Amino acid sequence: MEFPIVLTHNNIVLKLFNWMDYPSWKAARNVEAFDKEGNKLWTIESLGGISSTDCYTNISSKNGEIHAFNFQCYDCIIDENNGKVISSAFTK
Repeated sequence: MEFPIVLTHNNIVLKLFNWMDYPSWKAARNVEAFDKEGNKLWTIESLGGISSTDCYTNISSKNGEIHAFNFQCYDCIIDENNGKVISSAFTK
């Protein structure tokens, strides 16, 4: 898999970076949003929990929402305005 994974959602560009490039002892806030001109808008919020597994492994745009899948098996809906977790659902 090649990183970053790039996804367009509405008028923003999302980039998912390789979580393994981040220190293993703290959360990897590895999703960033940019406007069409390349200006950084926000960095995704940490979900919390166990720091060593608090990272995102996939992003998607479904039904008008940003979904970020967390290594801890949570499907998180992300606020496109600020990168905060709106809701999370355990999927395992």
